[in-house]
Amino acid sequence: MLWFFNNHLLLLQKLEIGEDSLQLSLHHVLFLVQIHDLPLGIMSETMTTRIKGFLGEFLDYDTRVPSIGIQRFIRVRVRIDVWLPFKQKKKVLLGEKMYYARFQYEKLNLFYFICGKLRHGESFCPVRVRVDPT
Repeated sequence: MLWFFNNHLLLLQKLEIGEDSLQLSLHHVLFLVQIHDLPLGIMSETMTTRIKGFLGEFLDYDTRVPSIGIQRFIRVRVRIDVWLPFKQKKKVLLGEKMYYARFQYEKLNLFYFICGKLRHGESFCPVRVRVDPT
């Protein structure tokens, strides 16, 4: 479950008995990620296995069928290291055709798209400073 305060993601971890809170590594979070822009015929478990290691540690995928209409994306649950840039798309080659799978992170409110990281705002982004020195 994701927790937010003032639209900022909070990283929480249950402390076990005898565990030192200063030794916890708060770098990972579980996300539901929607994979968009793929042909309907290939939105399956097979496709999730091709993409799973790219996003982070693959846990499972949503097999539910929508009750109304057609679902045009695959939903996967992944464990992501928040210190690394979040992936936005991946090239997928199917036979002679190339597609770009686009990723949408559910419940991710604040996210800086230039560098793909969560740890800072727009005014403190080192990539932005290198691109636009004003």
